[in-house]
Amino acid sequence: MPLIHTQLESGANARFKLAANDQPLRQGEDIEFSTTRAIDNLDIDEAGVVFVGFGADAPERGWDDFGGIDLTGKLALFLVNDPDFA
Repeated sequence: MPLIHTQLESGANARFKLAANDQPLRQGEDIEFSTTRAIDNLDIDEAGVVFVGFGADAPERGWDDFGGIDLTGKLALFLVNDPDFA
């Protein structure tokens, strides 16, 4: 089973922009971006963001955070840990 670990450089940055509001985000402090795609560079501009909770799909626990959401062309925003962590 191949394992892929991709880590962003510490200088990476991002921002959320909605109308006139612009919120800068620091990688590793305000937000944690990661990908499993083995590529050298990734630029995302004007992408929609979909909040998917913990991203859990466990019918036996009544969890389906994706719920049939179409993520094509969008970024998925996840919470960390497990739904029953707290």
